[in-house]
Amino acid sequence: MSQVQLRLSKEKLELARLRPYLFGLLVNFGRLAFGTSKSWMSPKVKSQKHVATCFSASGF
Repeated sequence: MSQVQLRLSKEKLELARLRPYLFGLLVNFGRLAFGTSKSWMSPKVKSQKHVATCFSASGF
């Protein structure tokens, strides 16, 4: 293996190790920058869930 190929394979290995962490950072940045999270729901979805809960509680 040449020095260039060896260096490229080492760089690919390092990127493969870092990929999950980099993806996690990107997701967290998106949540912070755009105000979204796993627990975020739009007002429309919240109202639909509330209506569905009321109907199921009333026996419909």
